[in-house]
Parts: sequence; structure tokens; C-alpha cells
Amino acid sequence: MPTLRLLNMGGEACPADLPRRLARPGLRLLNTYGPTETSVTATWTEVFPGKQITIGKPLPGYTAWVVDEHMQPVADGQEGELVIGGPGVGVGYVNRPDLTAEKFIMTPFDGPSGAPARIYRSGDLVKLDAAGDIDFVGRIDTQVKIRGFRVELAEIEAVIGEWPGVAQTVVQLFTDDDGAEFLAAFLIARPAEEIDLVGLKARVAERLPNYMRPAGYQLLSHLPTLPASGKVDRKALVKPEITVTSDREMVPPATLIEQSLHRVWSEAFAPQPVSVLDDLFEDLGGHSLKAARLVSAARKVRGLEGLSLEDVYAAPTIRALALRIGGTTPVAILDETSFHHIAPWKRRLCVAAQTLALLPIYTLAGLQWFSPYLAYTHLAGDMPRVDALILSGLFFTVVPIASMILSIALKWLIVGRFKVGDYPLWGSYYFRWWLVRRIIGVTATPYLAGTPMIRGYYRMLGATIGKRVHIGTGIIDTADLLHADDDSIISDQSVLSTSSVERGLLRLGTVTLGKGAFVGSMAVVGRNAALGDDAMLDDLSALPADTVIPAGQRWAGSPAAHDGDAPRRPATPPRAVSARRSACCCAL
Repeated sequence: MPTLRLLNMGGEACPADLPRRLARPGLRLLNTYGPTETSVTATWTEVFPGKQITIGKPLPGYTAWVVDEHMQPVADGQEGELVIGGPGVGVGYVNRPDLTAEKFIMTPFDGPSGAPARIYRSGDLVKLDAAGDIDFVGRIDTQVKIRGFRVELAEIEAVIGEWPGVAQTVVQLFTDDDGAEFLAAFLIARPAEEIDLVGLKARVAERLPNYMRPAGYQLLSHLPTLPASGKVDRKALVKPEITVTSDREMVPPATLIEQSLHRVWSEAFAPQPVSVLDDLFEDLGGHSLKAARLVSAARKVRGLEGLSLEDVYAAPTIRALALRIGGTTPVAILDETSFHHIAPWKRRLCVAAQTLALLPIYTLAGLQWFSPYLAYTHLAGDMPRVDALILSGLFFTVVPIASMILSIALKWLIVGRFKVGDYPLWGSYYFRWWLVRRIIGVTATPYLAGTPMIRGYYRMLGATIGKRVHIGTGIIDTADLLHADDDSIISDQSVLSTSSVERGLLRLGTVTLGKGAFVGSMAVVGRNAALGDDAMLDDLSALPADTVIPAGQRWAGSPAAHDGDAPRRPATPPRAVSARRSACCCAL
């Protein structure tokens, strides 16, 4: 309405985004407050976009105090009940002397007239800000106690109400079938807008402690209201089902203990699916009573007898909890006594083949150092010694390069492309894997570490390596199974364990590094482990097999655990890239 000059808002707490949406030049926005018992409006203020919204100061003729439970004024900045005095205060409720005596009282202190004043107890929780304005916190009767904490529901509603698309929200306390209490949020979306619940939950997790986060969210077309006042009827809200967002990553158990824990968790939260990366409290809506019952159920399972409630609070995901209590045995191994046995003749045959193979391996290793000597002694008698030394020195360059080229050719000839899987120890595949490792191990590959040339060498061996990848380590097992995306960093002496020998099996798996991922010096990345984009594994840390570091996270320790957010990569300015390319072109 372009001709509108004054808008008076009241009745409910003013949402933070309302002034931003309504403000325009020539329109004055007022926020007014007052119960019916004080002739409706008792305080007022003018609101502006981007500024804190309060209910202002008393209107002329009204008085207001912020008092404690003994009706004594509290210090500025402290929360208390708002009481209102003045000629607009009513005389009481019709035919309700009990309620009148409770709500309409005399102050135990002197008012502006120098004598006790007649006041109305609003039941609203407020505080005075630095400017002396009354800041509405919420209703005293909506203050609840959950998990031993006193929670003001209006504080939660205020955080949720700031999220884009939310027109109105109400948070209420419910009791689940186990007798435990939980919070639920009911949301009304703005017309023609949708609410991003995943983003909203993340925002709530950032702003509020765990005990103040709703376990359930429900979208409604309208909220139930009281017929007389039109205010929200909280008692008419129906308890929602606690649901978990379906777009989260569903990761199955990878170890025996993860499998046992997952079975217990799935029974407790059925029919909802459970991922080993779900946080018991934040993702699954668990609480202290649920955690205690999970521990009791888990202790009945073999291998979990020592689980404690402290463990669950310290490691609220199945994967973290399994690592905390030592769950690193893969699911593929059915019990602790299992061992893959191979026929004795096959083992003896493999040992014989390895013994014979050591001869050419020793020869290849020795040629890189012995051939320059042979060249010098052979040529020294037929040409000047300086020329012989120069030619001998060339052998130090040519032979190592030739041996690396030979190692690439032999790798593809002997085994082809390595494949993920489990292979019997001392079997034919194991022998070929061992032979290729030994051939590559005696080449001069470590000298290429930290140079762009090592990327080309491992690409020719079958590795998938992106642009600007830094490889500071010399030897990478089964290069075919390495995937390093653009700008990832593999620091000095780090180990990418794409292979391992466990209980009679050679086990081959992948190692995946996302864009900008960082593996610290002397860190170990286990088989089938991965680092997401910009993820970081600290120096001297060990990432267990089948573990994933989510994008942007920093992990440290042995076994590694979440240790905060990884530093952000500095963006390379496009002009700087162009300048370097131009400089290179000029140099060429």
C-alpha cells in the first residue's frame, strides 16, 4: 500500500525479518505491547531494519518494572517478570476472585506517587537493555526443564524464526514412549517459499547447545489458536514423530564392532535407518535416557561388555565409538580366530619363486651403481680420463631413468592393473604383487619425490592424479588404487596403505584424496580410507581403514579423530595464474 504511512504491529512477538521486509521510505513501523488486562497497549517503540527489536518503553501514564519472584526490581540486564501499573490497569476478572488476587496486586515498594502502586503481573519474561528499553524474552509459563536445564522456548523460536522461509514457529516440549522429554518445532512457511530443514538444523546446531535443539521438525499449514484471543494454543499441538533427514549419507558398518553397534542402534531407532556417521544426539534425536538404554542393550552383546555411558558421550557416532573401544577388525573377517590357510605346497612354491626373483632384482639394483664404474674402467684406457668421467657420469643419469621405465613396463606385463579385493597369502597374485613392489622399490623413484616428475611416473603406473598435486613421498603401493584430486598434498614420508597383509590374506583397497586434501608428514592413510575436499590429516596421525574424513574437517591422532575445521585454501587470483602462464611462455 504505497499510501500507508504508519504500521502498528502487536499481539505476538515481532519476527526479526519483518522490519526488513516492510521498511521503505515514508513508512513508520511501531512495535507495541500490552495485555488486555492493561487496556491492551502499555509500551511502544519504533523499529528499524537491522536493529534489535524490543517492546520499548511505557506509554505516557503507564509504569513498568522488571521484578523477581519476590516482586522486587532486578538489576538492569537481568531477566525478570514484567509488571505494569497505571490508570489503564483493570480491576480484575469477572467472577474470578482467585485469579484476580494472583494477577492484580500491590507493589511491595513505592511507585512514582511515593506509595505502593497497583500492578498487573504479565507473566512475560523480559530484561532491560543498555538503552533502557524492555527486551521481550518470552513467557514465564513457556519456560521448561529438560535434561536438568531450564530452557526458554522463546529463545529457540527466535533462532528458528530468523531462518529464510520461516513465517512463524512454535517450540513445545513433549514426552516420548520411553518417558523421556524432547523438544519439537512446528513451522509455518511463508507463501510460495520453502524451508530448507537441513540448513535450518545446521544453523540451530551452530547457535544453540544440544539440550535446546529440537529433536523433531514439522511443517504445518496453520497453527491451532485459542478462540478468544487468537493466540497459539500450545496444548492443541500434536506430538510429532521424531524423523531423521533422508538426504544424509547412509554409511554401512565396516568392522565387526561397528556391525554390533549398528544392530543395537537400528533396533532402538526402528523403523528409521541408521548410518554409522549419524550423531546420536544431533542426527538421531537421542537423549540421556536413550543413551543409557543403548549402553544397557549393547553390554549384552559379545565384545561390547565394557561399553560405558562416558564412551557414548565422548564418541556419539557408531564409527567414532567403535574406534574408541578398539573396533578395527573388518566385517569380512567373521571371528577373531579365522585365518585363511593355503596349501603348504603353494607356500613352498611361492618361496622358491621369490628366491629366484631376488637375483634379477639384485641385478637391477646393482646396475644403477655398478654400471658407471664399469663404464669408467672400460673407457679410461681408450680416451682421456676427463671424457671417461663424463661418460661414466652419464650412466648415473641414464641407467636410473631406464630402470624406472623398465619398472613401468614390467608392472603392466606382470600384473596389469591392480584390482581391489582379498587374495590368498603366498598365492600367485600375492607373488606378482610382491615382485612388482620389489622392482619399483629398487628404482630411484624416491629422488623424484617433491617434483612434478613423480606425478608422471605414478600416472604411468596407473594412478589417477589431478593437477598441481604435490607428492612428497617416494613409494606408493599399488598406484592403480590411488585417486588424488586437484591440489591435494601428500607430505614427506606419509604412507598411503592401498595394500595390507591380514590373517592370511593380501588385501588391496583404494585411497581417495579430494580436491585440496592434505596428508601430513609421516601420516598413514588406511586401506579404503578417503579424505574429502579440503580435508586434513595432521602430521604423525593414522587414519584407520574404511574411514572417511568429511570435506573441510581436520583430523588428528592415532587413530585419527575429528579435531576441528581444516584451514581454508587461499583462492588463487585468476590474474596471478595468467601472469605465471605468460611468464612461462616468455621463458620458453
